[in-house]
Amino acid sequence: DVHTARDERVPVSSAGPLGRKADEVLFEHHELLRSLFRRIEALAPEDPRRRDLLRVLASELDIHEHIEDAIFYPAVQPVSEDVSE
Repeated sequence: DVHTARDERVPVSSAGPLGRKADEVLFEHHELLRSLFRRIEALAPEDPRRRDLLRVLASELDIHEHIEDAIFYPAVQPVSEDVSE
């Protein structure tokens, strides 16, 4: 079911949902992305569900990039030399 991926997504605000840390949200989102990749790989290339899941994956990757760029990396940058401005 394509909607399962969206239903499992964790909402994120700049403060984090219900006071949760951005790294916790990102970890859970990584799990969701891995699950989507597994589901896509299990489907035949011509299966229309595969196309639908690829669209969901693309959307989730956009969301993930935003979480990392707008919330996670700015929070980590002051304390990590691995994250540049």
